[in-house]
Amino acid sequence: MKFPIVIIVVLLSFCAGGAGAYFYFEKSAVASTGDTAKDAVHEEKKAKEDAHGDGHGATAKNVYYKLDPLILPVVNRRGVSQTVSMVVMVEVDSERSREVVKSNAPRLTDAYIQDMYGILNKHAALNGGVIHVSFLKKRLRNVTDKILGEDKYLDILIQVIEQRPL
Repeated sequence: MKFPIVIIVVLLSFCAGGAGAYFYFEKSAVASTGDTAKDAVHEEKKAKEDAHGDGHGATAKNVYYKLDPLILPVVNRRGVSQTVSMVVMVEVDSERSREVVKSNAPRLTDAYIQDMYGILNKHAALNGGVIHVSFLKKRLRNVTDKILGEDKYLDILIQVIEQRPL
């Protein structure tokens, strides 16, 4: 009589474990999905609210477009020594200019990666492994000038920057 009860308890345990694993692994990580459509809708909504004012008399003059995060390796003679992650926003003066930046976002990201891939190692080596934000911002502006033109945007804003040694 005890043997069938033990078998039932073991089967229920396996089923509960399987269900738990299913629900645990079914959830996707938010950072890995890159849910940019939701972010873009949220940014557009916020830009419209800012443009119309918030009821306190404040209005926004400039509009921003957030590019996808950039993750760049810093390579030296021994291989990858660290990674640099950053989030870049482009400041523009109108919604029309924002659409121009949005349509050129893949080209901008590609150009940023190509420009900074080799130069980050040289700059980090000169400054003891630390990359200065002013250096990055200057490089980003030069690349953006080549892709968009100087009159299509106002500024490049670095929202997040992180260096991780390996």
